[in-house]
Amino acid sequence: MRKTSFTTDEFGSVSVIFAVMLTVLVAFLGAAVDVGRVYREQNDHQNALDSAVLASLSAASDQEGTELFNSYLSAKGIASDTATFSRTVVGSEIIAIGMYQVSVQTPLLSIIGINKFDANLISEAAASLRPETIELKLNEAYGWLSKDVKFLVKRPNGSEETIATLNYVMTDQNGADSRGTGITTVLPSTNITIGEFTSLWVEIQVHYDDVTTQTYSSRDPTSSDHVFVDGKQMPLGKGVLITQLIPCNTTVEHSMEDMPTDSAAHNWEKQDIFYDVTTTCTGAAGGIAHLTK
Repeated sequence: MRKTSFTTDEFGSVSVIFAVMLTVLVAFLGAAVDVGRVYREQNDHQNALDSAVLASLSAASDQEGTELFNSYLSAKGIASDTATFSRTVVGSEIIAIGMYQVSVQTPLLSIIGINKFDANLISEAAASLRPETIELKLNEAYGWLSKDVKFLVKRPNGSEETIATLNYVMTDQNGADSRGTGITTVLPSTNITIGEFTSLWVEIQVHYDDVTTQTYSSRDPTSSDHVFVDGKQMPLGKGVLITQLIPCNTTVEHSMEDMPTDSAAHNWEKQDIFYDVTTTCTGAAGGIAHLTK
């Protein structure tokens, strides 16, 4: 039988190879442990940043939004002075952006010279502005029939409430080139606080007599075309969006048609009541903030 023997040099080579293999194995194990830690910590920080940005949109002002963002990060153990935040109004939305650099130590990977992982985190969210008040200004009113234009809201508890009314009482069917004229009152006559709501719409109630009333509503797909905004007739078949009906921080003119769609006598080019709506908005509408990045 042949006897195998190793020289000292051969043993030395084997030791070196074993040491290299052990180092590589430790590096791989270290990489697995540290990479897992990096992923978890970055994910936790990203979730905290997302939550802080979303929370900031519930504030009524940019300053309050910044304070809410910072306090939310602090509650999560993140130093707010290491993050940046901005909140701006773009059209009918509030856009909030938060940025944060996270650094995760990697003690096991330091064997191969990797001491930490840095990542720049960003979160962006948007929410529609929340209408706070409306003001109504009557421009013109005509018609052979008395009518009421009403602004209504649905409260979070499900109840419906009229928050403003334009009341037209016909007095002369021959006035205004036989279009009919009357007396119109606006109640309330000053800024109207909308309050908390889940939906808002406008409707015109046409009084044919003391008993018979026909209603056309901006939320009713079968009569939404009776509503005009800045001279543009709203499409039939779908309700009018709140952002079209009362766009934020601006003034639009509404006009309402009071004749039935199937009436041969109706004239869509001459609506019956015209009024301006000025809307002020602050903060964001509850429940509809969403991440965009």
